[in-house]
Amino acid sequence: NGFDESTSCTHAFRVLKHLIQRCLSDAVTSGNVFADAILQHLYRWLCSPQSKLHDPALHQLLHKVMQKVFALLLAEFRKLGATIVFANFSKIIIDTGKYDLSTAKAYCDSLLKTIQSRSVLQKP
Repeated sequence: NGFDESTSCTHAFRVLKHLIQRCLSDAVTSGNVFADAILQHLYRWLCSPQSKLHDPALHQLLHKVMQKVFALLLAEFRKLGATIVFANFSKIIIDTGKYDLSTAKAYCDSLLKTIQSRSVLQKP
């Protein structure tokens, strides 16, 4: 039929996306602690079957989006010359190729600043 579970939750996904954008904006611009708390716990609430916000289809759709954005992030790191040793949603370990800690830290800071300025990873 061309109908699957992800199509059934597209409206909910749009609402969730809007909520995340607003909370992110509030947390960054005005330091809203409640918006920050929502952002910190939202994924856990969506994943947990005991949660009132749990929806398996929405969770699956969100996870697919997260994987795509994560792949974009890793591609940006590679474009900038970083060698990725290990990466998951929690951490990314790179080989800087530097021998001293201060130059490695400077390299990582520069890499992060460049990544954060890229339009691909910024909020639309």
